[in-house]
Amino acid sequence: MDYLITGLPRSRTAWLANYLTVGSSFCYHEGLKDCFDIGDLRMMKKAPYTGNSDSSAVFFIDEMKSLFPDMKIVVIDRNYQDVLNSLEKDYAGPYTRYLVAATKTSKEYTQSHYPHLLVKFKDINRRLDEITEYCIPSEEITESRKKMLLDLKVEVSKNSYEKVGVLVKDKLKELLAYA
Repeated sequence: MDYLITGLPRSRTAWLANYLTVGSSFCYHEGLKDCFDIGDLRMMKKAPYTGNSDSSAVFFIDEMKSLFPDMKIVVIDRNYQDVLNSLEKDYAGPYTRYLVAATKTSKEYTQSHYPHLLVKFKDINRRLDEITEYCIPSEEITESRKKMLLDLKVEVSKNSYEKVGVLVKDKLKELLAYA
């Protein structure tokens, strides 16, 4: 992985994966859900620049940085209560609050332990050029592509949240054991 976009759930990671899949860059959305082991990420290289836009990645940040020491990290900073409100509307489960809190703690760990570009959720659109330059410096995303994507609402279906892979599922079980 050359770059990682992460933060709390419902922080436009799916939209950013679409945005950064251009030219010589391919960005997975929740690429970890297809992994049995963190090492599987090494086989996911699809382009000169390959990234992952994934909220669950914060649970594996040490392992990912060990595998990809030059991986750049973008942390999307969204208000905790706004995330809960968004999730509870359509995606709530019995452990939603706990999992979002665990993600928040892991996000804060990432911010304190690794160099990163911090982008406030409300500033994403204004900072798209900076995100592009940071993650895929040799690519230029045209204004027409930006405009087209800014007009789209990209959301993950509820079914997608139920199709969590073995690696993430095992981490969630581990976290829930402490709930």
